[in-house]
Amino acid sequence: MKILLINPGIVESNFTFKPDFIVNLEPLGLEYLAGMLLAGHEIEILDGLGTGLTNEQIITTLGNFKPDIIGISLSYSKITKSAKEIAKIIKKHSPDLPVVFGGNAATFTAQDLIKEPYVDIIVLGEGEITFKELIKKWEEGSMKYEVGSGKCESQIPNLKSQISSIPGLCYKTSDGEIKLTPKRPLIEHLDSLALPAHSILKNKIYYKRTVSTTRGCPYNCIYCSASAFFKKYRERSISNVMKEIESLFNADYSYIIKGISFIDDIFTFNQNRVKELCWELSNLRDKLNLKENFSWECSTRMENITEDLLKTMKDAGCERILFGIESGSPKILKRLNRKYTPDDVITVTKLCKNLGISPVTSFILGLPYETKEDLDLTFSLISRKKGPTGLSILTAFPGTEIFNNPQKYDLTIFAHERAWIENNYLTREEITKAYYDARYFARSLKKNK
Repeated sequence: MKILLINPGIVESNFTFKPDFIVNLEPLGLEYLAGMLLAGHEIEILDGLGTGLTNEQIITTLGNFKPDIIGISLSYSKITKSAKEIAKIIKKHSPDLPVVFGGNAATFTAQDLIKEPYVDIIVLGEGEITFKELIKKWEEGSMKYEVGSGKCESQIPNLKSQISSIPGLCYKTSDGEIKLTPKRPLIEHLDSLALPAHSILKNKIYYKRTVSTTRGCPYNCIYCSASAFFKKYRERSISNVMKEIESLFNADYSYIIKGISFIDDIFTFNQNRVKELCWELSNLRDKLNLKENFSWECSTRMENITEDLLKTMKDAGCERILFGIESGSPKILKRLNRKYTPDDVITVTKLCKNLGISPVTSFILGLPYETKEDLDLTFSLISRKKGPTGLSILTAFPGTEIFNNPQKYDLTIFAHERAWIENNYLTREEITKAYYDARYFARSLKKNK
């Protein structure tokens, strides 16, 4: 079978300022899907987000590839508009071609998204096993139909029962009724998954190599949809991780690999495990003679860092760490259950710089209970700490605690192309102004340093 997997780009200009540390990472979720299916199928990934492909270019490739089924990743709310446009064009030109959505945003908006005539099926939650079972049904002939067209009863009499046997799906029947199959359990043993298919990407020169060593986060932040999606914290074995990393350097790729981006939500949660991984990375560097051409970066929280751990990470090639600081106000940090202070941020970022690790810090404006005084404290911390700064306005992403229970946090959510909020102390206009002021402030500091 021919399977086309699409990671849509962004139709509108990007609103949130992001450091270049998190730009152009591989579409790892689609690579995991491809890895599960490579043995028996022809698969292509089109990454509009990472390579800048337009919707028109994606549709042109679709015509050349002539897929049997299409999977569209909706992992970020900001690409919803683009994903819908692609699906609509696909259905216009190929109405019998099944279109399957999946990913974070698709999971949490499934019952609204499935109402669209150009969306046939939605894979809910972790999709590797569910999508593989879906493809198997299609391959057996039981899935070759046009969902919602009224034709499926005559073409495939047992369609409903066969789809309903696959856990983790949302779909609509021929008469438009929305169906949810039983929830699929979390994948407890991540080593059971096939390694992601890094090798099939186009335009590989533009990517940072992306590796996930864990899934989930134990902190469950009220604004984090990743925590809501992956739920339970789980680890891959170090041997399984190293098998993937070594394959990146041994494979015959059309580019030179200089480093790895570990995209775990909390890379250093298990510090002993990180030290073991660092030991293995150091051995791999020596084995492949990569000391001058190998570095890596990760994301974590301040309370999961020690000076000893930072030294171990640096010795193993760590070049950059992204810290989600969120606020410079002790009051707000306490509300967010953070176990560090603004002074700790100064200490850790300075230590990183002294060790030769670039500390990239991110902040959120408009948090619950935040006042103008709290914003001033955030500005102050930005001016004092070391390293680049990323900024964003609090967004109530579907699936998060603040989206599900905004009144609990004294938030008002405004329906817009993107979710806007205000709290009891700051209007959305004040929050937006603070965002642009902070962005300008952070950039001016960077120029002056």
